[in-house]
Amino acid sequence: MSNLNPTLAKAVRGIAALLFLLPTALQAATPSCGLPAQPIEFSHQSWGIDNSNTRYQPRSQIRPDNVQRLQLAWAFALDSQSPHSYPLLSADTLFIGDADGSLYALDRNTGCQRWRFAADDEIRSAVVPGRITRARGEAVDALFFGTREGTAYAVNAANGELLWQIEADPHPFALVTGTPLFHDNVLYIPVSSYEVIIAAMPFYGCCTFRGSLLAVDAVDGSELWRTYTVEQEPRPLTDNWLLPDKKGPSGVPVWSAPTLDTERGLLLFGSGENYSDPPTSGSDAITALDMRSGKQVWQRQFTEGDAWNAGCNSWFDSNCPEANGPDLDFGAPPILFGDRVFAGQKSAGVFAMNARDGALIWEQRLGRGGMLGGIHWGMALHPASRLLVVPISDRATGPDQNKPQPGLFALDLADGELRWRYDNLGTCTEAKENCHEGMSAAVILNDSLVFAGGLDGWLHAFDLQQGNKLWSADTWRSFDSVNGKPAAGGAIDVHGPLILDDLLIVSSGYEGFGQGGGNTLLVYRLTPL
Repeated sequence: MSNLNPTLAKAVRGIAALLFLLPTALQAATPSCGLPAQPIEFSHQSWGIDNSNTRYQPRSQIRPDNVQRLQLAWAFALDSQSPHSYPLLSADTLFIGDADGSLYALDRNTGCQRWRFAADDEIRSAVVPGRITRARGEAVDALFFGTREGTAYAVNAANGELLWQIEADPHPFALVTGTPLFHDNVLYIPVSSYEVIIAAMPFYGCCTFRGSLLAVDAVDGSELWRTYTVEQEPRPLTDNWLLPDKKGPSGVPVWSAPTLDTERGLLLFGSGENYSDPPTSGSDAITALDMRSGKQVWQRQFTEGDAWNAGCNSWFDSNCPEANGPDLDFGAPPILFGDRVFAGQKSAGVFAMNARDGALIWEQRLGRGGMLGGIHWGMALHPASRLLVVPISDRATGPDQNKPQPGLFALDLADGELRWRYDNLGTCTEAKENCHEGMSAAVILNDSLVFAGGLDGWLHAFDLQQGNKLWSADTWRSFDSVNGKPAAGGAIDVHGPLILDDLLIVSSGYEGFGQGGGNTLLVYRLTPL
């Protein structure tokens, strides 16, 4: 594979994907219920609900005194055994991506299909909206998302029409798994890759990918600027006779959505590890860029010398960097509140920084951390209560054999002191194969409740102020789906739950990393009195 021309490799994969998706494209022509109402008003503006990535949703009617009235309204069977997209809501429609490349527009009350769009590969990101103004002043409500093929899309929310699509990076293993951010007719796209997995192949010359943040014109997808997380281009590091040469520096992917700081004109993002030697200063860091030019304003690295790829965990370790880890990415987006930036790392460390220059204000460690430990997908912040709610996975994958501390932690924004904690232990049963007790998925909150899902399949609502568990649903089971396909839940991971009005929505079943797979989108609603 390492000898295959990158352009040819991507073309072959693209042709295969198109052939696979052709039946889907043909089915997408006729909706099974009416198109969305016009104009379209959306539930949130970004992956983090707001562009500060607080995951705070004030537009929710679910409260401690009515949360027990939450009941399953309907379930939709996705084609994936590892749902990886985050939904978006309008007044009458739910938009969600699937592993076969389908972007669905479903009636939010019944789950009936309004339209279906076929992308080139698995939709990995959240679906986010943006109103763009095209030629002649035409305003269009667009939906933006990214795929495993490394493609970024813009689709008309009203009817599923393709507006544009671009290759976010020419590397054959580029990936758009972090959610793009829309602001003022510009789309900011985080770029990562799965070359970190390909490196496990003994005859692959690792590695050449460089992570980046890409800014494009949201009207047509044309590039405005790109900033690489690894400044130097990779070069050969060895001169092997039989095996491909090792290359570096490389890696430093941007796995998650960027955060917007309009007051200081900055874009903030977290980065992952280097894929190959030599390690660089941009890995495992929080970086601030000028939103207009992409020029770096400040950067704070939290783990030096972190170089790792999947070759380190394979029988053939020819591509394993000398450092061999510890693989402590920032997979969760940073959160902006006032003049502070809050970030959570797989080390289980939570950090508060000055938004102007990245100076460290406080830090707190909440577990043992590791490759599958610590903070994975996202924390949440409540402005009025000055609380930061942190989910901890804490699966054992590294040398730290201290007692695991999976669960939820609420920290004071001022100094990082613990206000309350919930230990998610003893929740797996023998009936749940590949069950783990960690809380890896992102959490979300309203003015009185925190909603969180676990790798054990449980979905919970907690009192925001005290951390008391007030409602739970076990999603690790079979469901009757509105689209008539087999539906089953499993581990809750990745983007986590969404709330709006009287609804609580979550995708259940993520089989990655030896977890319990499933394929179900679940919509819970408050039942009337």
